[in-house]
Amino acid sequence: MNPRQRRGALLIALAAVGAAGVLVWVARFVADVEDQVGPSVQVLRLSVPAPAHQPVPPTAVETVTVPQRWAPPAALRRATEVNGLVAAAALPAGTLLQAGMLVPPPALRAGQREITVLVDAGTGVASSVAPGMVVDVFATFAGSPEQAPQARVVVDRARVLAVGAAEAGEAPAAAMAGGELVPVTFAVSVEESLRVAYVESFATKVRLALRAPDDTAPVPSASRSYGPGSGTVAEGT
Repeated sequence: MNPRQRRGALLIALAAVGAAGVLVWVARFVADVEDQVGPSVQVLRLSVPAPAHQPVPPTAVETVTVPQRWAPPAALRRATEVNGLVAAAALPAGTLLQAGMLVPPPALRAGQREITVLVDAGTGVASSVAPGMVVDVFATFAGSPEQAPQARVVVDRARVLAVGAAEAGEAPAAAMAGGELVPVTFAVSVEESLRVAYVESFATKVRLALRAPDDTAPVPSASRSYGPGSGTVAEGT
């Protein structure tokens, strides 16, 4: 081997040693970083902006990997965790989602009011209703010398928000039998809330009638009240 070849071989050997040294240094650096950062976890991140009080579908989030030590403690990790929720406030794209950022949709829609009425559990389906069900609210009036007793549909398709425990007592209008009363909370319009407040104060009994969830037809005006000997009568109140 002539001197030029020996120099070439030496340079190649030095280059190989240098490359090996660089690889060792990189491996040690990566190991040091991993030791400092720790293991990684997967979390959910918004891929698009989420307007306040609007649903956040699973398609609006993506799963990303971040160091566990940098992940928020309450970070959401599964796409199913956003099902049925809305943004509590406006969230920009890129936000790491955490518990509390997404909340259940509000029980009341715009223009609705929440009102609770005591319903006689023994004369209706008050003991069978549950939140989310849809009911018609009926009221019966004892009548007067000027007006015959009547039964009326006060509100149709009222959405039930909550049902309380039965309690003994009388309704404000003096429930004749004084049986168990169940507080039922509804989501209704302003006009409907006035009707409900009126019948709770002045009706003899308040009853509920369950409706099928897909039954969206309103009760016809001619069928909203009934009096003895007159068939269906015109709607009152």
